[in-house]
Amino acid sequence: MVSTGADASGPESSPEPMPESATGSQAGPAEGRWAQRLALLRHRDFRYLWLAEILSVAGDQVARVALTVLVLQRTGSIAGSAAVYALTFLPALLGGMFLGHLADRFARRTVMAACDLVRCVLVALMAVPGIPLPVVCALLVVTVLLTGPHGAARSSVLPDILGGNLLPQGIALRQVSAQLAQVVGFACGGVLVAAATPAGALLIDSVTFAVSSLLVAFGVRAAAAVRPAEATGASGAAGPSRSAEDPDAAAADLAVDAGLPTGSDPTGSDPTGPDPTGTDPAGGAPEGKRRALADPRTGLRTVLLHPRRRYTALMSWLIGIYVLPEALAAGYAAQLGADPADTGILMAAGPVGSVVGGALFAFAIPAARRESWMVPLAVGAAVPLTLTPLATGMWAAFALWTVSGACAMASMVQAQTGFIRATPSEVRGRAVGVAASGLMASQGVAILLAGIVAQWSAPAEALAAFGVLGVLLTLMLFTLGRSGRVVADEAAGATG
Repeated sequence: MVSTGADASGPESSPEPMPESATGSQAGPAEGRWAQRLALLRHRDFRYLWLAEILSVAGDQVARVALTVLVLQRTGSIAGSAAVYALTFLPALLGGMFLGHLADRFARRTVMAACDLVRCVLVALMAVPGIPLPVVCALLVVTVLLTGPHGAARSSVLPDILGGNLLPQGIALRQVSAQLAQVVGFACGGVLVAAATPAGALLIDSVTFAVSSLLVAFGVRAAAAVRPAEATGASGAAGPSRSAEDPDAAAADLAVDAGLPTGSDPTGSDPTGPDPTGTDPAGGAPEGKRRALADPRTGLRTVLLHPRRRYTALMSWLIGIYVLPEALAAGYAAQLGADPADTGILMAAGPVGSVVGGALFAFAIPAARRESWMVPLAVGAAVPLTLTPLATGMWAAFALWTVSGACAMASMVQAQTGFIRATPSEVRGRAVGVAASGLMASQGVAILLAGIVAQWSAPAEALAAFGVLGVLLTLMLFTLGRSGRVVADEAAGATG
């Protein structure tokens, strides 16, 4: 566990000053954009969070290759290997729903470091020689459960560290870097499993969790990370601002960013329901025993009763199903007669595309036009999957899955940026926990169903079927969003 002691208020805990170019006021358009990108990595707290994240992401992909190949080798079942891959997503539903509130109750640095440390131990246990598959699955479930509070803490502290126009740049950089880490992790994982054993690959993942925990524990010093959010209120981004000193102003600033009327309740919660902070309105005391159930309900209301957050969350959940090529890559490679190294290459196709798509979307498309591209890109992510049965070999499938990954990532960046901007800091941990849980759940359910379809037919046919489903669901969600004027509100907020 990481201490949240009194040194949090000392000089070293203050974030590094944000460069003046962060607001774009001291440079021309082109110079300002490059200054913003460089400013991200000059910021100490973001730099350490970024390094810890990409390290653990790379290790996770090594473990995913190891687990899917291990199950396929032991059981010969495509559905079984897909089910284990789904376990790397599904338990996060409960983790985010019931544990995401920890990111608001405790120091977010403590939550991240502690979760990484526990996961280090759990993954190391999976590497014990001869361990039964049911035990591996049980350890995997607990490991993924901890993804909920860890992800909620990391995503919640990011807007407080990166102020103003740096937030979407930071989200894009994290997404692109994570995809690069996935490419490296999948490629190395395939080679490691082919050259050594799945157990060795799992040990490497365990080490990455340990290093990630140390980076967060000793590298992140921002007040928003070392103090509980509920103790400090709606802290603003690094540096003095009216949002940092007035919680109501902070909520109003976020409402303006989101394109919402500033007189409305930015949390989207029911005024007759439980207080979003989880306190008793009569006495201001914690709810205590009812807290564990009240926090998930508050998070659900915060996301689902607010039109803007509901639309962007549902869109990101839908885009999440395009992780299917990674889940079915082992079965697809086996049908082609390929080895585990080729499996790792196929699993890296989506992340390769995501790197390109995320970078182009963040740095080549003007901010005012990004909202209008979100739905077309989501459709573009589905279409290549429908063409997979026509692929003439491994590299043709790799090309299709790369295009799908590029479109999916570009659309996801816009959806996640809109969601975070519409969520105030004091409830962001709960809201992000629910949104992340929904994303993980959509991926897990899609993987389970696709594995069953692939077992009955073939991996290529299963991908085609889910590609068609993705197109239909995207168009349906867009139609519902337009009828609720959510898309128009989002477009107005993007240019505000």
